[in-house]
Amino acid sequence: LGAFLNAALVSSGRTRSELAAQLDMDLLLVDGILDGLLPDSELDDARLVEFAHALELEPNLLRSVLGRRIQQEARK
Repeated sequence: LGAFLNAALVSSGRTRSELAAQLDMDLLLVDGILDGLLPDSELDDARLVEFAHALELEPNLLRSVLGRRIQQEARK
């Protein structure tokens, strides 16, 4: 997951610090997720959705990367 999120971050042209600020998350936590130091099992769905939205990805794409069940999203 970390490598996938890193690729999306690079494509976005933003830095890890900018992503952490956008997510209102500690930079060390963002680094841990992007570096694969935080076990995927510790990444809850709400945080996964936050990352997806911040990186303009579909949440179900990240769920599938982790082998999690795809969810139907609420329509806006």
